[in-house]
Amino acid sequence: MKKNEIKFGLFIMAASVFYYAVSSSLPKEAGYYPKFIGVMALMLSAIYLVQTAKTDNPQASQFAGINWNQLFLILGLSLVYIILLKPVGYFASTFLYLVIALIGLKTSLRNSIFVAAGTGVFMFIIFKTFLSVPLPMGIFY
Repeated sequence: MKKNEIKFGLFIMAASVFYYAVSSSLPKEAGYYPKFIGVMALMLSAIYLVQTAKTDNPQASQFAGINWNQLFLILGLSLVYIILLKPVGYFASTFLYLVIALIGLKTSLRNSIFVAAGTGVFMFIIFKTFLSVPLPMGIFY
């Protein structure tokens, strides 16, 4: 199990270096934050690798207790969300994403709808009203 965790840490490290390299092609003003995120991810993955290497018990997995079905549901939903964002629109796709994700995480339908609707209203107020940021509106608007 320890071998897989080291591979995972190295993968995240490599992804962080790639992310930093890609963010270096951005204009100087726009590249500060992405570069910061790349450096932070690299440092956190290094800390993860050091902690994994120090662990004496090879059976002590940091991934123990993870519900893999829920993890893959969220990863799959996130991919579908990214694909549907432009054609369906930000608010509709975010609402659907949150409702399905929360139901998949064993939240009641009523609470899922309440949280998704509240998040949608909050995001509308922040992005459209205060910040005047254009969001993908899709076919429904």
